[in-house]
Amino acid sequence: FRREADGLSAVAFAGVINLVLNPAVLLDLGFHLSMLTTFGLVMVITQRRWQEWNWVQRLVYPSLVASLASFPLIGYVFGEVSLTGILGNVIVAPLVGLLVVVSLLTWIVGLLVPPIGVVLWQAIEPFASLVTDIVRLGSELPGGRVAVPAYSWIGVCCIYGLILIIWRRYALD
Repeated sequence: FRREADGLSAVAFAGVINLVLNPAVLLDLGFHLSMLTTFGLVMVITQRRWQEWNWVQRLVYPSLVASLASFPLIGYVFGEVSLTGILGNVIVAPLVGLLVVVSLLTWIVGLLVPPIGVVLWQAIEPFASLVTDIVRLGSELPGGRVAVPAYSWIGVCCIYGLILIIWRRYALD
């Protein structure tokens, strides 16, 4: 509507649409984690910052931000977080992105020409297994499971409130 793009509003709108279409998603941990990580990414990764970052920062910062945005809720629900998961995300994220694109193309080919689709699925399966193996290895390394002290949902809200306060100071620079 001829307005400047606003990532926070777009993410909030997507969340509202999800809730309108399926109110049960409110009870889905995956929905909450997706919203939190997306909000975190939109809040930290601005176009100006992205252009200023080198390729290493572009590879590391999104995984770091997504992990930090999800840690308070993950710690609350599971009582532990994974520090090696941050490094694992840096390694796995490019593979997962490529795997998603190739899988979608394979799915389309499979719909149009099923025998070729079957062959393509078999060809990409080792890459999917590689991603699973990397994730499994990361969880077995020291720091793969770090216990956090128990806290209530009020604690979760306080942690995210603190993150918002820090972000406000960061966003103003």
